[in-house]
Amino acid sequence: MYEKIFLKKEKLKNSPHPWFFSGALTKSYDNLGIGAIVDLYYKEKFISRGYYNNKTSIAYRVLTYNENEEINKEFFIQKLKKSQELIKKVVNSSKTNAYRLVFGENSYLPGLIIDRYDDYFVIQLHTAGMENLKSVIKDAIVELFSPKAIINKSNIQARKIEGLKPYEEVLYGEISNSKIIKENNILFEIDFENSQKTGTFLDQRENRLIVQKYFKNGKLLNMFGYNGGFNLYLKDCENCKSINLDVSEKALLQYQKNLKLNKMNEENHSFLKADIFKMVADNYQFEDKFDAIVLDPPALAKNVKNKKRAVSQYINLNKFALRNLKSGGLLFSASCTSVVKQEDYEFAIYQAALRENCQISILEKRFNSTDHPMNPFFPEGIYLKFYVIYKY
Repeated sequence: MYEKIFLKKEKLKNSPHPWFFSGALTKSYDNLGIGAIVDLYYKEKFISRGYYNNKTSIAYRVLTYNENEEINKEFFIQKLKKSQELIKKVVNSSKTNAYRLVFGENSYLPGLIIDRYDDYFVIQLHTAGMENLKSVIKDAIVELFSPKAIINKSNIQARKIEGLKPYEEVLYGEISNSKIIKENNILFEIDFENSQKTGTFLDQRENRLIVQKYFKNGKLLNMFGYNGGFNLYLKDCENCKSINLDVSEKALLQYQKNLKLNKMNEENHSFLKADIFKMVADNYQFEDKFDAIVLDPPALAKNVKNKKRAVSQYINLNKFALRNLKSGGLLFSASCTSVVKQEDYEFAIYQAALRENCQISILEKRFNSTDHPMNPFFPEGIYLKFYVIYKY
């Protein structure tokens, strides 16, 4: 039923990795349309079923190892059911109604992201293979969850590598401009039109709880604060104050709305519009040091060739944070740059402490929330690093 493509070398036939590069195949299959569903073989042996794209170096991505499994609506329904089973184990639905349902290769559905915001679903199609399957993905979501709306926010630059244009659309139903969701009983207004990512940064949900756990008194600075996720978790802390710092006026306006939703005092939880990178470059120092700082910048490198520059930026950002942190204070330091590995980020933290001439201890090393599972056969998917650091 499906066209066949062939591996060159026998040693790759048992690889559990979901990607195969063009060099692993016997030839370029230029007769196939980009994103075509194909069967991967080694000689006469079936290996897996997935999709092929001759426009990119990652030529083939695995969808199933079952030769009898068709790639259709029922395939996605079964995959989504399995994802929902995981969600039931890791998300308390009485407190949280927003989470990642499908996490690409980590959920064994390469190129597909599905985030659920209560009765709204937001999808991203990173690859031509998933773009071609858009209609069956939509039908599977509708049949299984009966959503109010499905929004396709495939406005990501990574699609250009696949020969695709970034775009957005309402794929199903009707949407309002915003949706109020709850995360650990904290309320967020999600502005689907002006938001970053699919709406907010769901991967830090459990790490926001960690900030709430450790920080009980004093003043916190949230660098790259966006819509104030970490600040909002101080809702019930009577002795806590915070500043949400971001360069985006839209993000800070969203933060103000979130403060009101959670009935938080704006005098205690203020905001500052500023360019953090300029502050770092200017060696800026706040008049009063902070009791805690959250450092959670956007990804600083998209590929390995920019890794060295990213590590240098991380050193400077952590140095800035440590300079503005009191002795006895806590730094919650994160990196979502996938090409900067755990050891690279720890190097940046150590260098920052050395250059700032201060002593630190790492109290915890954490990753993304558990609704963002990590596939052990796909190390590229391990991207978020989160450290709880004590400054002496």
